[in-house]
Amino acid sequence: MKTKILTLLFLSIAQCVFAQEEPVSYEWLEKQSKIISDLQYKANGQEIDFGDNKVVTANYIKDNFSVSFSDKLASVSVNFSANGNEGLIVVENIDLTRVQYLADDNDGVLLWFPDTELEWQLYLGGEPNVQKDKFFYFKAANEADSKMMFTTFWQIINRLKIDKELITKNEAEKQWKDWESLAIEDFYIKYPKSILAHEFNDEALEKVGSKYYFEKKYSEALPWLQRAANLKNGYANYLLGYMHNKGQGVDKDEKRAFDYYLKGAEQGNINSLIEVGNAYDFRSNIVTTNDDKAREYYQKAIDLGSIEAMRYMANSYDDSSREAYYWFDKFLKSGGVITSGYYKKQIGKVLYLNQRYDEAKKYLTEGCKEDGCDSSSVAGYIEEIYKKGLGSTAKDRSTGRYWWKECFCWKYK
Repeated sequence: MKTKILTLLFLSIAQCVFAQEEPVSYEWLEKQSKIISDLQYKANGQEIDFGDNKVVTANYIKDNFSVSFSDKLASVSVNFSANGNEGLIVVENIDLTRVQYLADDNDGVLLWFPDTELEWQLYLGGEPNVQKDKFFYFKAANEADSKMMFTTFWQIINRLKIDKELITKNEAEKQWKDWESLAIEDFYIKYPKSILAHEFNDEALEKVGSKYYFEKKYSEALPWLQRAANLKNGYANYLLGYMHNKGQGVDKDEKRAFDYYLKGAEQGNINSLIEVGNAYDFRSNIVTTNDDKAREYYQKAIDLGSIEAMRYMANSYDDSSREAYYWFDKFLKSGGVITSGYYKKQIGKVLYLNQRYDEAKKYLTEGCKEDGCDSSSVAGYIEEIYKKGLGSTAKDRSTGRYWWKECFCWKYK
């Protein structure tokens, strides 16, 4: 919400810029360059992570960024210190109309190019060491400054594109308005080649995949979820696991499903943690059954706030154990809701063994109605409650016998 509000504050600025129809002026470029320079200058003393272990402490000069009026190419410089050394990074001849992705991470703005066309001149004394790369990161002091920098770069890039007739003013305006108004997944679908629809937003990629998935467009969901999963998005890995487990848009493959669940679990996705726990608890054809491993994953899900994982944890113990009662009790006290008839019978048996007869009767009878008869002690527990008048239930042998007949599968006799 905060990010949305900050962006809206700059919407009118962008609209005013695109209202210009005359070619970009020297004064306008100088003004926008100064905005970027001033925002970076405010970030002095902060660290910049350029990737590949290139972490430096920035020390910007006042005029650290400019766009030349003559050739419309940009340049940027960063004085820095790292590992006790001081140096200077200079990048010149930046054609901003070739930016492939424009990304704001609330700490600064990333410009990403399609090819390794940026020449970084790294000065550490003596001749510069020239390195080529696809990106440059512009540091901001805080989230509001990052948002202003993002908006300013959007303005500069599109004004230059309009001058080169690479985009029309109306197209630029419409795209910006949609960026502000559409859900992120809808924007990515509508503008897949926009510089705003960048490849590094795993949440956006996952949301597009999820949108297609819940519309049952599995073949369309698959590539988006895979891209998000490649960026270590836990929920995307969970959905890919579920699709492979159910054979939705792909061949059914429980082993691959488990592999995706395992990745999702490593990334802290609760659903994936539960599925991996279930694999060790129930699915011995995938991995060797291991109660301790199952409980380890259930516990991780519980630690992340999952109430549902408490139910699985309880079910991993024998009905008569203190652990089963502890976790089912905690599940109920935490607001857990059981919709499965099978699990109603499971929790009903544990409650019966711990003399919570009224609750036991409720879950056992509902479970019997919804899940049908079985060969377990469910029928016997219900009959015993009525036969002995346990809890607040009045003694009623005929009703007890009725439930015995309803809940006991005679084929098991």
